[in-house]
Amino acid sequence: MTTEGSGSLAVVDFRSGKLLRAFPTGARVSHMVAATGDGRRAFVASIGSGTLTALDLVAGRRVGE
Repeated sequence: MTTEGSGSLAVVDFRSGKLLRAFPTGARVSHMVAATGDGRRAFVASIGSGTLTALDLVAGRRVGE
């Protein structure tokens, strides 16, 4: 899920409600997210900055904008 206020992507265990990981997007108002079928990459649209950020979920880092 995205966290608009902190500009990050949060990976949450929905059964327990626990935050598993957070990935900073480096952009303002991270709003929508889509993940690849294999779960290795995520793409976050940020409406505040008008950007799309690519995240490597395995390595835990931002790989492009």
